Amino acid sequence: MHLPPLLLFLLTLTTATITYTLSRSASPSPEEATAYTKITSAIEAAIARHAKIHDLTKALKVNYVPGVPTAEANYNGDVNFGSNTVYMNERTALHEIAHTLGIGQTQYFDQLCAAGTWPKALALLKEWDGHKAAVGEGPTTAGNSHRG
Repeated sequence: MHLPPLLLFLLTLTTATITYTLSRSASPSPEEATAYTKITSAIEAAIARHAKIHDLTKALKVNYVPGVPTAEANYNGDVNFGSNTVYMNERTALHEIAHTLGIGQTQYFDQLCAAGTWPKALALLKEWDGHKAAVGEGPTTAGNSHRG
């Protein structure tokens, strides 16, 4: 396929991004203020990492919800961090953002798991780990059905 130079230029300039809003209390307690700082740092680091590897667009609604044991997220873009500050880090934010992008949340994800076909992920894995790389669900532990 041959694209006209102007269209190719415009496509090159087009960027997608993950954005977020963090719901905040109007008068945060010291605990809330600490949580907001840690959550902001975690989410911004995770978004920066995502920006380096893909061009997906997603708007996240991030919340501090003390009743959440660790953190949770769903496909509609909600990301909730609980009061345990151990989970207010980039690793957890990456994991939860993955849920908002459909990992472990959609029928399509389940179909890819069943078929073992991951066109983009497999290409990246092969680049990192060699031509024999494969995508799997990884090790599981008894009673742990959390896949993503």
